[in-house]
Amino acid sequence: MDCTIPGHSVRPFCAAITCLSRVGKEIYIDFDPMDGLTLRSLNDAKSVFASFQYQPSFFDRCSAVDSGISPNGNGRKRKSSQHRNNDGAGVDDSGDDDDENDAPAASLTQENRYSVRLACKALLPVVKTRRQVLSLRIVSSSPELSATNSLDFEFQYSNHLNNDDAIVNVIHRIGVSDAQGVAAVIDKEDASELVVAPSVLLRMLEPLKRTAELALIVNDTHKLVTTVTFHQEDVQATGAASASNSNTSAGGINGNSAAVTATQRNTSIKTETSINYDDLIEYEYNGHPEIDNANSNDGTASSGNNSGTSPPPDDLSEQVILVFNMKEFRSVLQFCSQAYTDQELDVSINFFWGGKPLVVEASDSSVFKCQLVMATLDHTLLRAMDTTSGGGAS
Repeated sequence: MDCTIPGHSVRPFCAAITCLSRVGKEIYIDFDPMDGLTLRSLNDAKSVFASFQYQPSFFDRCSAVDSGISPNGNGRKRKSSQHRNNDGAGVDDSGDDDDENDAPAASLTQENRYSVRLACKALLPVVKTRRQVLSLRIVSSSPELSATNSLDFEFQYSNHLNNDDAIVNVIHRIGVSDAQGVAAVIDKEDASELVVAPSVLLRMLEPLKRTAELALIVNDTHKLVTTVTFHQEDVQATGAASASNSNTSAGGINGNSAAVTATQRNTSIKTETSINYDDLIEYEYNGHPEIDNANSNDGTASSGNNSGTSPPPDDLSEQVILVFNMKEFRSVLQFCSQAYTDQELDVSINFFWGGKPLVVEASDSSVFKCQLVMATLDHTLLRAMDTTSGGGAS
């Protein structure tokens, strides 16, 4: 792996790593000269997945390490492939013999692929905010020259403060481990979608920033998008109330549990914010998902996305309630709003209903793509939740 990031792209690239560090403890790096660089992270509960994918055209240089040994250490001679922006982002393939030139493309791609993982704790000090950066070069260690796997992050700085043309190189070497990588397999067909400016969502979330989880309510009847602070008592109260109603003759234990939960709910603060559909860039609400009757015997709904899951909520045609983690969602919004000094990246939110994944995406033309996949709380646990913010609007 040998890629060079131009100076104007170093800041958003480092911001992406910071964003991933708020998802998981490790970052998975998957590099291929033909496909570019992908950074991924997964939280410990495997409920949140984030990825940043960079095409070869994002880099000034995107090539395999110039070495006779492939990254997996099998000692096979590998073909050098590289992409450069200044030569039309073409592919420059060179080999020493005709056998390599005749090798299948799939085999070459496998040899040049580089997949490792590294700790966020070690990487974060490297990607801190820097000024006057000319470029960032990331190079993997050569098995011929190093006994341990590592990645070199080489920053080039200009020395304009002293009115000279000197260039200062700073190299950080970080140990890495072999990895197979992680991926999220999702299907967004027939999903509802909201496209909104990240600054609008951040303004909505500002009064809710002290909560660990939030409820996003999309009410298509009243054309409102609402965010509400969410507490675990909202779910526990539902379960406690059900148990109390079904076992009232068993003594006072269940009743006491319901009373304690009610007290907790009364002492917690509920904050909500909302915007109209007019404040969205685009929206498409699908409140009538197609259900495959072929699977009706086993009680599961299926339309590609619905297979093997509980059926949608009864009020899906009116609204949907999605409960998920605040920290990772807000982190991606901050990246989309602040990573680039001259623009915001519009955010696309794709969803079905509670219990199915929420997908947040953003992109910068065709060179970069960000994706966040989050698990949501099953809608069957939210039937007793107070959603008067959507129902009370006129």
